[in-house]
Amino acid sequence: AGHTIRAAVEDHHGFKGQADASRLSQIGTLQWDSLGFCYFLGTALPDLSILCELIQAMHGREITPLQIRTLAVETLKAERNFNRKAGFGPAHDRLNEYFHRVENPDTGTVCDIPTPDIIGLMDDDKLSV
Repeated sequence: AGHTIRAAVEDHHGFKGQADASRLSQIGTLQWDSLGFCYFLGTALPDLSILCELIQAMHGREITPLQIRTLAVETLKAERNFNRKAGFGPAHDRLNEYFHRVENPDTGTVCDIPTPDIIGLMDDDKLSV
């Protein structure tokens, strides 16, 4: 799942909004990965429009931010489909119970994201462009 350290959530030590932020992070990261760019490039660009201009300049092909996002969502679905066919099921979509019991010594927190929220992260029907 995508990390949420810079996401606009109410409380980074609480679970509210974390699953949705994680889903958006996965898609955002795949926008860069599916084009062969480093994820860290995302922090240098305010939006995808500059990247679209660079692609057009290099390849002479026009591409929009929506097309890049669609590519990312389709890539995420393909990855999940591959994992399912490889034998990874819903039981593998969860953190080990350890993370729900043992406190992180740096924050004093445990993973308290409700199971339905975690399961929902792997629901392709919740992925949108």
